[in-house]
Amino acid sequence: MATNDCPIFILMKNFHEVAFEKDSKPIHHAIYFHALNLNNSLGWKKVFGLPTTMAMESLGIGSYKTYIKALDELIDWGVIEMVKKSYNHHNSNQVTLVLNTEVNTKVKDKALTKAILNNQPKQVQSNDHLGSSIDILNTTKQIIPNTDKNLKKVKSSRFVAPSLVEVLDFMIEKKVNYQEAEKEANKFWNFYDSKDWMIGKNKMKKWSSAASGWILKMEDFKSSSNKNQKTKDPTVNRQTKSTIESNSTGWDAP
Repeated sequence: MATNDCPIFILMKNFHEVAFEKDSKPIHHAIYFHALNLNNSLGWKKVFGLPTTMAMESLGIGSYKTYIKALDELIDWGVIEMVKKSYNHHNSNQVTLVLNTEVNTKVKDKALTKAILNNQPKQVQSNDHLGSSIDILNTTKQIIPNTDKNLKKVKSSRFVAPSLVEVLDFMIEKKVNYQEAEKEANKFWNFYDSKDWMIGKNKMKKWSSAASGWILKMEDFKSSSNKNQKTKDPTVNRQTKSTIESNSTGWDAP
């Protein structure tokens, strides 16, 4: 089940259930909640970029192998799906957050068995708790669709400023080479951030449109600069007609 069909608390609950069953470590929790927070800031996209370098720096992970190993384990556990893998640090892995629906029964059975081993009264309490949880989930399924639509309406009417990484990814998608994209993304982000993302007296509505216009102006500037470099005086290194005739005639006889 994809992220755009479920709110954040269901994803969090599902991850904790998976972590309870698996041999999870703090690094798994750090990477998953970093991805969860990043997708939340993007307005809950089905597929979104998870930059390797940014994640490692934000979470204080020094080893690339350690980061990739933990990310691959999260994928194996069924809580993250790799849509398009990046083979270098500059581009983002394209991922989606998913619900592992197979884990719920296993976790409940494991918790129930643990309670039975401790003492009998906890078994009854666990059964009552499971029944309450099922009722809550059934009620939530009926409420979530309307709540999700209302959230989308609110988010669609409110401008959310992009991160520098989002601007960089956008320019790379628009076929701008990486070095130039990195330079222009910084210029674009710093320019509009200093203006509080205002265009004139109005708040910016869609930053991707502004970024597309920025790229077009950038290309126009490059084109005009190339033309100016190539333009030269057409008479340079040319001989006049009289000079050519004089050279062909030679010196006059005495």
